[in-house]
Amino acid sequence: MTTRPIDIRDQPKLGLARTFELMLHGIRYRLFRSLVTVVVVAVAIAFMMNVVGEGLIKGALARRAARDIAELRQAAVWASRLAMAGTVEQTLRDLGASQPGDPMWEEIQAQGGLTADEMRRFHEQALIAVRWLDFVAGLDYARQRRLAHTAAGTELFDRLQTAEEQARYQRERDALRSLRWPLKEEEEQAFVRDWQQTKQWALRVCEGRSRAVAAVAAARGDQAVIERLGENNGEFVRAIVAAGFRMDPATAKVVAEQARRSVATRMIEESFSVAEMRRAVARRLNMLPAQVSSERLWRMLGDAASADWYAGLLRELKLPGANLTAADIVGLAEHKRRERQLERIWVMSAGMGGGFMGVGERMGWLVLVSLVVCVVGIANAMLMSVTERFREIATLKCLGALDGFIMLVFVLEACMLGVVGGFIGGAVGAVIAVGRMWSSLGWPALVATPWAALALAVAASVVVGVGLAALASLYPSWKAARLAPMEAMRIE
Repeated sequence: MTTRPIDIRDQPKLGLARTFELMLHGIRYRLFRSLVTVVVVAVAIAFMMNVVGEGLIKGALARRAARDIAELRQAAVWASRLAMAGTVEQTLRDLGASQPGDPMWEEIQAQGGLTADEMRRFHEQALIAVRWLDFVAGLDYARQRRLAHTAAGTELFDRLQTAEEQARYQRERDALRSLRWPLKEEEEQAFVRDWQQTKQWALRVCEGRSRAVAAVAAARGDQAVIERLGENNGEFVRAIVAAGFRMDPATAKVVAEQARRSVATRMIEESFSVAEMRRAVARRLNMLPAQVSSERLWRMLGDAASADWYAGLLRELKLPGANLTAADIVGLAEHKRRERQLERIWVMSAGMGGGFMGVGERMGWLVLVSLVVCVVGIANAMLMSVTERFREIATLKCLGALDGFIMLVFVLEACMLGVVGGFIGGAVGAVIAVGRMWSSLGWPALVATPWAALALAVAASVVVGVGLAALASLYPSWKAARLAPMEAMRIE
């Protein structure tokens, strides 16, 4: 009896294009369920993108606002520096914010009589101190009391000079390990050991500043610092430089302009406190005098006609500011409007940068929950798709399809729906984020929007959508792949 050889060949495999075509056929055949999956992905990604987009815009706005506020308040900062010697903490913060070669760096080095090596070491310690103090200040009241008791600022470092306080602080630190500490334990311990030397350097700087402030006080006489800063003759600036402060000509020019504006603003607000002036403004606004606030006055003075009327009234009543023109008053009102806008931006951006994805702890958890719901929704839709396609799966298996191929088809289908849903959700979320910020803050939000970062976030949202869809499809795909052909054929 002759035997015929059995020819065992490799399992034929469909190409990627044919697999992709089969996957698209499955989507078209059950278009409604596919659209439901797309909507689930799009809603979750849109929510995530809205939160992330607003976080990016608010972060950019906060940085711009901080820079603009610092520029607008240079005169106030200089007036404070020239009137008070400052504290150890302020010295540390000033040094921590400066770099070698900066005017502040040179000023601190000269006032403290420090060498280059001492300045380098002092700067390293100042950076650590600022990070530590900011961390403690950012804690809630209960945790602050646990770590620092009644100590405020650098008093915490003074308390930690005893072994007893160090042991108590370490116990509290161990109990709060869930917090994200800015420094390692070794860094904190090294800083505490060197604190006496760091404090000594800071006190030397404070002493040097005290001498410089005394020299400036002698030069300004009976006038307020802000008034002398607004002078045009440069005499007071020369006295400031001679006392040891570093004020270059460009800074002096900006400070003088801001000082004059500050003095003029104060004169307007003082004139408004005069009863006759307040009654006149109330009559013009058709309001009761008690209802007219300073903010309402400045809004009124933004109008040229109202500013001209107010300037005439100042001259008529011979009040401070009688020399101001209508254009001067309108400029002051515009400056006040800009300051209020910057302060509003600063308040709105509070809390950004922490928590999940840098969007704040509360919103981060909401985003995380939305993504979990998205995964559950996709998994449910894919399971329903598997249930509806039992006969199709059985037919494919009878034709020779392997488990891996069945899984691949379902995962590819989910990924395709994830791409579409992720792109739609990312685009919609970005538009909503920009629209909300624009409606709340106006054009500054559009100007400060980091468009490149926003575009990258949209691209990342597509990747997240694909990842969520692929993750959610694993179990349904495995269930479809493990289905026995005869069992599937018996199901109606």
